[in-house]
Amino acid sequence: MMSSFLRRTPMTAVDSPVALPPLAIPTLLQPAVRVVLTALAVASILLWVVETPPLYHAALQLHNTTGMFSMRPAQWALGLHRLHLSPTVYAVVSIGGLYVMTGTMYIVGLVIFLRRSREVIAVLVSYMFITLGAGIINAYAGGPALVHAHPQLAVPVAIYTVASNFSYYLLFLIPLLFPDGRFAPPWVGWLVAAAIVSQVLPLHNLPWLTGILQIPAFAAIFLAPIYRYRRLSDASQREQTKWVVFGLLVALAVYLSMWLIQIVIPGFAAHPERRVLLALVGGTIASLALSFLPVSFGVAILRYRLWEIDILINRTLVYGSLTVTLAGLYIGGVIVLQALFRTITGQSSGLAVAIATLAVAAIFNPWRRRLQAFIDRRFYRRKYDAARTLAALTSRLRDEVDLDRLSEDLLLTVEETLQPQAVALWLTEGTQ
Repeated sequence: MMSSFLRRTPMTAVDSPVALPPLAIPTLLQPAVRVVLTALAVASILLWVVETPPLYHAALQLHNTTGMFSMRPAQWALGLHRLHLSPTVYAVVSIGGLYVMTGTMYIVGLVIFLRRSREVIAVLVSYMFITLGAGIINAYAGGPALVHAHPQLAVPVAIYTVASNFSYYLLFLIPLLFPDGRFAPPWVGWLVAAAIVSQVLPLHNLPWLTGILQIPAFAAIFLAPIYRYRRLSDASQREQTKWVVFGLLVALAVYLSMWLIQIVIPGFAAHPERRVLLALVGGTIASLALSFLPVSFGVAILRYRLWEIDILINRTLVYGSLTVTLAGLYIGGVIVLQALFRTITGQSSGLAVAIATLAVAAIFNPWRRRLQAFIDRRFYRRKYDAARTLAALTSRLRDEVDLDRLSEDLLLTVEETLQPQAVALWLTEGTQ
């Protein structure tokens, strides 16, 4: 014979906003939208093909194509010579990174268009990436080579140029619409309309009026997504937003790190070979990092449930902070120790580098654990509290023998960590 013990603890459900589905394009307009985007996709490929030869030729002449490190051809030539590298290596590496970035934009935009051509936000994102990649190539190539070779195509190319320039405006508009295609709050749309009016009307003699019309719209770009995330987004939309913000932060962090290296490291600019090496290696890394932005948009729109974004953000925060702090400690330690050795012995010593390296290696794991604990407490408080609650329960279980007290502790732990609407505990026992 079996008996059961049932205990229920009622709980208050956590209020969750009910988000609207993605805004759909009207059925009558969907064929026209597909035709326009298909034409832009084909035109982008054509522009890509005709602009590649002049872009490669410009790179062979050592014109800047990395997008990060501005140097004169003579500086490139001197640095490459000291590194025993030819202009061909520079051309292949710099253009390769550029094409990985712009190609990723095009492919992601095309995939989003093929999969979600009925949703407003998906169409805008695909439009932006399809035209932005080709537009960047066109800008680096120094002009539309297709028009130079075939003047009769000037009008179609001009139309495409206008259409592609709209993608730069979408960089500011999409944050206000993502992820459902609606302005939130709705009056943000009026701010955008006022900013557009300031661009269309000739207000060059009235800068104060231009500021009044544009500044609120730029402020909304940063504040409206925060309001949407905290007040209007449901769990799925928050996951989508996290993916986009994660991609943006990764791209910006890597890009800015490559740029700051030139400022932080003393005397870096005085060595052309170091500057050129950083331009080739760092420029490629930055291009790969910027490629993650369209990928994050694609995942957010198409497969945001595929991976646990919170884990990725947590690891990025931990190891990003770890890398920055240890690198700063290492560089600062080398500088201080070298200065100390010069003061004592009158010359630099390789021992300073060895001591700094050993110090960084010794504090790596302790510092990583401290950073992990700090980030969990600061940004993942619920997870941190849940872990502490489970650890406390585990400690009590070792000594607890009273079944009623054990059941009470178990139910309270489930309530604190999982926060369900109700919890029940069933116990069975057999008769002797």
